[in-house]
Amino acid sequence: MKIKNTSVLNKNNIHLSQFKNKHKYQILENYWKKRKKECEKNLSKFC
Repeated sequence: MKIKNTSVLNKNNIHLSQFKNKHKYQILENYWKKRKKECEKNLSKFC
């Protein structure tokens, strides 16, 4: 029984970490889109 329980926990942990990675990527993508828009407006050298 203990072995089954740990395998289920591992699956959940993997799923959770994948979800977090996707979430981080989405935040980064939004950040770069926003920054790009600001750069186009300001014509900044730091783009």
